[in-house]
Amino acid sequence: MLGKLTRIALLGGLVLLGSTVLAASAYAQTTAYGTANFTAIYSLNNMANGNGDLGVDATPPVKDSGPDEIGGGTFLFHAAASKFGVKSSMDSDMGKITAVVEVDAAGRPGGSAIGSDSSAPAIRLRHAYGTVGNLLLGRTWGGLATDFSWFPTTIDPAGPYGASVVFTDPRMAQVRYTMPLGDNKFVISAEANCGIRSILCGENASTLPRLVPAFYMNLGMAKVQVVAAMTSIRVNEARIGADLDGSGETKDDITGSGTAFGVNAAIGVGAGTIKIHFLTGGGGWQQNAAFLGAPWYMEADSAGKVTGIKFNTLTDMTLSYSHKLDDKSNVNVTYGSITAGDDVADSGGTASGANSIHLNYRWNVAPSVIMGVEYATKTMTYEPSGDTGTTSALVFGTDFNF
Repeated sequence: MLGKLTRIALLGGLVLLGSTVLAASAYAQTTAYGTANFTAIYSLNNMANGNGDLGVDATPPVKDSGPDEIGGGTFLFHAAASKFGVKSSMDSDMGKITAVVEVDAAGRPGGSAIGSDSSAPAIRLRHAYGTVGNLLLGRTWGGLATDFSWFPTTIDPAGPYGASVVFTDPRMAQVRYTMPLGDNKFVISAEANCGIRSILCGENASTLPRLVPAFYMNLGMAKVQVVAAMTSIRVNEARIGADLDGSGETKDDITGSGTAFGVNAAIGVGAGTIKIHFLTGGGGWQQNAAFLGAPWYMEADSAGKVTGIKFNTLTDMTLSYSHKLDDKSNVNVTYGSITAGDDVADSGGTASGANSIHLNYRWNVAPSVIMGVEYATKTMTYEPSGDTGTTSALVFGTDFNF
């Protein structure tokens, strides 16, 4: 339909089609798109009070732990997952040129992610990038999450544990190049390590861009992505204002590096799809998963002398199955887990791991209108006590897409 409208408006103009606005000319076409979302969450038990989450509580309190526990029977309504975007594209001798800007209302001051602090939702910049042929420059999904065929379908806006590359380290400024290889492709990106909140760098460190190479294979009924993330960081003594080891001696900059490896896959099985995500290592990708520790920390010997920088290692995993019931409905079940390495305490983490289960039913009740209902439960193991906190909830969601 858009192509037909473009031919009609070759001399330029503004065309209204339902709720979609199309500005077309002889050179480019611009479309507006988005989603009006409504989310309702009914807590069945043990959700934290005032933690700012817009989804099912990602850090459930230990049962009977104090006044922060609000128990079950509580509703949360919001529309913060609504989004609006504008995309413009045109053909050129260098390939297709595109520009995209997209925002939503699920932000926090400083641009942090859902649930990072208790402030009210604010407008958040999701995407702002342009492409020329196979080259991309700007802010969008990082190289660890450029292909969403593996991504589990949930109604909970906070998503499952084990999908941290989307929910805790989702979008960043980058330069990315895609090399088509027949039905496959090789993608390499240099990304801003610090993200918009500078969690990885802090005030006393600097990094090189994170390097993320990825190879995508189309194997017919299966799509597979193999990916790595390599990060280097340097702490400058002059910026700290004191020597690192307490000896009073001048010390050179402290450096460290981390690497993570992962594989994602989507495998078609009859009327369903099995989706797999696995990522492990210390590539600094878990920028906002504060409960599992900082992405890096200063390592010291038995005498307390700083010897280097070590990256916190985590293992991120989701396993899900999506089954198509008919042309308008499907069911989805997802298990997710995230596990901290041995250095969780050294990096300031308060939990050694977490797991979640999401089970939902979604259906297209009308053109461009999707409704769903979901049961979600999340459990976190806290350190050093070993106590666990569990929360469960029913989630209702409606998306009006345009």
